[in-house]
Amino acid sequence: MCWRSSGVALLCILVLVSCIRVIPKEDVYPFSQAKRIEILSYPARMNWDEEPDSRIVENGKIRIDTGYIKERVVLEEVLTEKLYSYLFIEECPMINIERSLCYEPRHAVIFYNEEDKAYGYIEVCLECGISEADFLHNEICDDRVADLEQIFRDAGIKYFGQE
Repeated sequence: MCWRSSGVALLCILVLVSCIRVIPKEDVYPFSQAKRIEILSYPARMNWDEEPDSRIVENGKIRIDTGYIKERVVLEEVLTEKLYSYLFIEECPMINIERSLCYEPRHAVIFYNEEDKAYGYIEVCLECGISEADFLHNEICDDRVADLEQIFRDAGIKYFGQE
């Protein structure tokens, strides 16, 4: 009898797992409209931006003073997939109750459309994991911030706040 109930439980689990479907990135904003995705690195923006509380993408353009941009790297398809998985599929292993509130963003991911206009962004502080974006995404927690930094490093970003 125990074997039969275990078999039913296993069957239920298999049915549930088969129902979980990962939505392709081409169907999820901002990836759905992206012709190009770029990573920017710059010194802590709160120290030099005259409007630090403003969105960094406005009217199809980046609002960051290009004189402060240290690096601009276009993501290749493999890293685009990793970034999509990071932002929309992978989740934090547990809720992070204690968070540092340093928010000194030094990196941004910018999404460009067919007309090469910027339309979406996520800006992140890799020190505390806090981000600002114009779209909803999974939390960037302490346990996962190193993974995002690795995506940036794999893309060719070398600047992480050290002068």
